[in-house]
Amino acid sequence: VAAIRAGLAELAPAEVAEAVRRGRNVTVAGTELEPEDILLQAQDTEGYAAAAEAGYTVAVTTAITPELADEGLARELVRRIQDMRREAGFELADRITTWCAGEADVSRVLVSHGEYIRAETLTTELVEGAPPADAHVASHDLEGITVAIGVRR
Repeated sequence: VAAIRAGLAELAPAEVAEAVRRGRNVTVAGTELEPEDILLQAQDTEGYAAAAEAGYTVAVTTAITPELADEGLARELVRRIQDMRREAGFELADRITTWCAGEADVSRVLVSHGEYIRAETLTTELVEGAPPADAHVASHDLEGITVAIGVRR
C-alpha cells in the first residue's frame, strides 16, 4: 500500500482522475488498479470552493472583488434603511428622504448603487451627509464601516 500511495503521488492527478472517470485501469508501482480502487475527491484550493457529484466537478472563486463588496454594502444599507423605516413607524408606501454619512466606501456606494438604494427603500432623495436633527437617526457598524443613517418622511 505504501508503494502504491507513493506511486500515485508521482503521477499527474488530472491524468489519474481522467482515467478513473473513463473507467480505465491505472498502473501504479507495478500494480494494476481498477477505477473502483481509486477514490477521487475534490479539494478546495486557496481562493476556490469545489464540489463534485455525478462525475462533474465545479469550482467557484471565493474572492470578494471590490465591485462585489460594494454591492454587499449597498444591500446592507438597504436592509438598515428598511429597519429604520419600521422603527420610525412609517407606512409601507411612504416616500422618504435618506441621509448617509460615513467613510469613502459609503460615498462610493451611494454613487454607484444609489438608484438601487432609492428604489428599494422608496427614497426620493438620497443625501450624502449628516442627517438633520428632526430625522430618525441611527449609527450602524457595517463590517467595520461606521455609517450614520437618517430617514424622514
